[in-house]
Amino acid sequence: MKRIAIAAIVWLALGLAFGPAGAATANAAEGEKPAPGADPNFKQRKARLLEMFDARIASIEEAKSCVEKATNRDGVKACMEKHNAEMRKRREGGRNPGGPGGAPGRPPGP
Repeated sequence: MKRIAIAAIVWLALGLAFGPAGAATANAAEGEKPAPGADPNFKQRKARLLEMFDARIASIEEAKSCVEKATNRDGVKACMEKHNAEMRKRREGGRNPGGPGGAPGRPPGP
């Protein structure tokens, strides 16, 4: 189940980074179609994705190490609570105030 969730996250991240929305260029603003597969921000997007994956892997490895060292159920629970809080903080820290594509300064929706 976890593998499916991770695969879905990777698929979604790649789709958002390299999908049709990411293919717009300055030429598109002038009414010209961008070259297929052309993305002037490809290297930056790729680097950002790799950074996010590395951070997530490090967090998971830290949680795994904590669970391995746990001696009882409460120890495992503490490890998971810490990991889940860290992941929640990471997810919330990267969101735009108005949601995806939302206006800056606009409060998040209900």
